[in-house]
Amino acid sequence: QEIYEGDICKDARGFRFVVVWDDNARFLGRGIGAQREYIRYVGQEPAVEVIGNIHDNPELLEVSV
Repeated sequence: QEIYEGDICKDARGFRFVVVWDDNARFLGRGIGAQREYIRYVGQEPAVEVIGNIHDNPELLEVSV
């Protein structure tokens, strides 16, 4: 599955993150909400699912309490 900047993904543990491009020419995943500090290299774990993107699915960026 192809992953692009701005995609919203979920890993096997249920952590959600947004794919961002950094200054070192690599894609990173930045955590959403309480997981905000959760940053990883995208592609580091094979069980990553794209669940939407920041443009078409902004509601996925909302944090439920």
